[in-house]
Amino acid sequence: MKICTRCKLEKPLSDFSPDKRISSGLQSRCKPCFAEIVKQNRLKNPQAHRETVKRSTQKHYDAKLERNNRYRAENPEKVFKWKRGDRQRNKHRIYANNAKRRAKLIGDNSTEIKNLYALREFYEAMSLGEKFHVDHIYPIAKGGTHVIDNLQIIPAIDNLRKGTQ
Repeated sequence: MKICTRCKLEKPLSDFSPDKRISSGLQSRCKPCFAEIVKQNRLKNPQAHRETVKRSTQKHYDAKLERNNRYRAENPEKVFKWKRGDRQRNKHRIYANNAKRRAKLIGDNSTEIKNLYALREFYEAMSLGEKFHVDHIYPIAKGGTHVIDNLQIIPAIDNLRKGTQ
């Protein structure tokens, strides 16, 4: 048992986070009190908190990724439930992102683009079974647009091999 320096309550050792700098090896404040302090700091200066979290994530990226992957593997039902709830809570953001992506895909829906797709069909008809794709030279995933100058017809196998390079 240990007494928290903030709430002055005696709590089990499991309620205190490890801290190598202190002789006892545990923080002086319990986890709930420490979480409250972090919350107050975040509310006072949200930008500084975001930058602190970003630096920490970059510094400990591999360990965090490993922890997250392990948690997902051990708790698939919790992850599924969280994802479903997250989709419900963030519907507007998800819809906005989908709309942006669709707008990039639509781009210039001119007769030139329609003719390019017709030409692809012609290539497939003349090639005795080989498939062709209309490919984005500069991928949409990297900011490319769906305009005639950014499109080309290439064999499907080459397009699939290429990815988003």
